Amino acid sequence: MNNLFLALYVKLQSLTNREDGQDLVEYALLVCLIALAAITGVNKVASAVTTVFSNIRAARKRKKSRSWSAASPSAKKQLLASSF
Repeated sequence: MNNLFLALYVKLQSLTNREDGQDLVEYALLVCLIALAAITGVNKVASAVTTVFSNIRAARKRKKSRSWSAASPSAKKQLLASSF
């Protein structure tokens, strides 16, 4: 019985001391961390780009509405003709 426990103990010690798969796990964790950072970065960049284009569109609409309301009837006809 003691020999069986001793053999089991020696087997468990050899399994816990092995470092064969440890490098693979470390690389997998590193790849996951890099992927998470890349996804977060892309989302922030996409949000910033969307904000910039929204601001541009809003500025163009404000400029267009101001120029339309201040334009004379003949200028309005020219604006309509040039937009088509």
